[in-house]
Parts: sequence; C-alpha cells; structure tokens
Amino acid sequence: LGRVLVASALGENDHPRWPEWSPADIAEGIGRWIWAALMGLGVGAPTAALCWDHLDRIDWISGLGVAVLVVLVAGFTQMALAASLMLETIAAANPVTVVRAIGRIGWAYLVPAVVAGVVTAGTGLGVYGLLFHLPRMWMEALALWGFWVFVLYGGMVVMRMMGLTYHAHAMELFWFRRRPRWASGNRPGRIYANS
Repeated sequence: LGRVLVASALGENDHPRWPEWSPADIAEGIGRWIWAALMGLGVGAPTAALCWDHLDRIDWISGLGVAVLVVLVAGFTQMALAASLMLETIAAANPVTVVRAIGRIGWAYLVPAVVAGVVTAGTGLGVYGLLFHLPRMWMEALALWGFWVFVLYGGMVVMRMMGLTYHAHAMELFWFRRRPRWASGNRPGRIYANS
C-alpha cells in the first residue's frame, strides 16, 4: 500500500513495483505503519475520551461527533503515514509536520480524510460484526473473505487518493523529488505481461 501511495504521488499510472521480500524492509515498513497509527491514536484518543465523558445520551448529534472524530483521526493518521513514507524516516510522522502539511493542502485534504474515515469506520464495524453477529461458522468464513477484500481494496483507494492529493499539491508540500529508497527495487513494475 505504501508503494501505491508513492506511485500515485509521483503521478505514475502503472501499477507500483512488486515489493522486495527482505526481512529488514518488511520490518521497517511495518514500523512506519505502527508509528503512524500510534500518532493518530495519540492525538485522537484523548479527544475522543473527553467527548465520551461529556455525553449525556447517545443520539444523532453524538453520532455525528463520533463520525467527525473518526474522520479527523483517520486523516491525521493518513498524513502521518504519508510523511513517514515519503520522507523516508519515522521521525517525520510528528504532529508539527503533519499539521503543517494538512494546513498547506487546505480544504483539498477533506475528501481523502473523509474516505479514510469511511474505510476506517467500515473496518471497525466489520470487525464488530465478525466477532459478535455471525451465528454460523460458514457465514463467518465467507464474511471474513469479504471483510479482507473490503479492507485491502479500501486501503488501496485511500492510498491512491492520498498520493493523488500529494501530486496535485506537491509544490506546496515539497517533501521529495525522487522515489524513496525503500520504494525502488529491482523487480519490474508491471504485474501483467501484455503491457
């Protein structure tokens, strides 16, 4: 998914290159994703806890507040991940860099953040449904397959939208001029043979 983001940010229309299978690269990529998720939760969890403490009852207004929080946290996490992937360091996923980047993009960042929020909410509802609302094992196996299709496809759409948003606002962000070291490999970039 990180390669989808980089390929989109560079304005490429072809599929991204195949990932390398070295344990060091895989561990570094997983570390970036975990750090971005922790940064998003670190910013959003205290706000969500404060809002939850002040809720008297659950109605459509509180549901709208929860939806706004999900979009904000997903948008922040998405930008933190983009910063750590494009700048090739985990230290770039800090709140100052992320807030500055979102401010530079402006209102154009709203659409990728809302899509990331919808995919995040759908993923959370899918996990809840898989764990608590499926009575038969065969239903759960089929639902689990559908869940992973949704999660992976949603992740690709979110990363593609983020990359295209970066590509459209590259002059404002000015994060990188070349393909990051981790995204350049020796394998060919096409996954189909007739191109």
